[in-house]
Amino acid sequence: MSLANRLSAVVPSRSNVGGCISCQWVASLSDGDRAAFDAWLADGKSMAQLWEVAVADPDNPFPVSLTALRVHIRNHHTR
Repeated sequence: MSLANRLSAVVPSRSNVGGCISCQWVASLSDGDRAAFDAWLADGKSMAQLWEVAVADPDNPFPVSLTALRVHIRNHHTR
């Protein structure tokens, strides 16, 4: 089976449909929460701890993996 045939059978994952899920989540944060998120990263604190707190948020849980957060920060997060 050719690559073209295999690719045509794949259903794109959520992150490939409609843009970066992490960007959408960060954009949904209140100004204060977004400032705290940005400050945490600017201070060089642990991304793993940030992720742990974000996924446990009862009102707006972060919907992606730690790896996806790392990719988001590397490629999309403005410092």
